[in-house]
Amino acid sequence: MTRAARLVQGQLTGPRGLDQTPTTMIDNAQTEVAAIGVRLLDDAYLAWFSAESECESTLHGWFRAPGDLSAGAYLAYQAALEREEAAARDLQRLWRVAKPCRETLLERYGAVCE
Repeated sequence: MTRAARLVQGQLTGPRGLDQTPTTMIDNAQTEVAAIGVRLLDDAYLAWFSAESECESTLHGWFRAPGDLSAGAYLAYQAALEREEAAARDLQRLWRVAKPCRETLLERYGAVCE
């Protein structure tokens, strides 16, 4: 009997995915896609957090800047604020888009996703 025939009859296990039923493969793919979605959301959160920290730092820099450097410090703060706002919009959008991913993981693993 060939290796392929033994694999089909369940006498031999193959590489990952070959010894699974189509339903199991679909469930695993959905779970993996959901995990990727949540990881993207985590990355967006970290990007926002970093931008927010930079914004706070430049705000303090503007407050401490001497009079002749105040205008430049203000422009640096404005730029940091725009980056923070853009990161916040991305995070908000990904939060909405990733809702099915969070729900899939919650359903499969009982993880707290909200």
